[in-house]
Amino acid sequence: LLHRAMRWFDRELSDARAFITGDDYSMADIAAVTIIDFGQLIGMEPLAERDHVRAWHERVAGRASYAA
Repeated sequence: LLHRAMRWFDRELSDARAFITGDDYSMADIAAVTIIDFGQLIGMEPLAERDHVRAWHERVAGRASYAA
């Protein structure tokens, strides 16, 4: 189920959007990054072979609010 969802998410981000809803950071990004980070914490690999999701995650993780 994770791999199918992440394939979908990677395709959604493949149209060069900076964030989930477009060019603006939103609550959708906050919710998604929380889920992905939790997946990594429990040993899942949600970013494996997902180039668009990985790039999005790097953009989100680079924000000052992510570190807070």
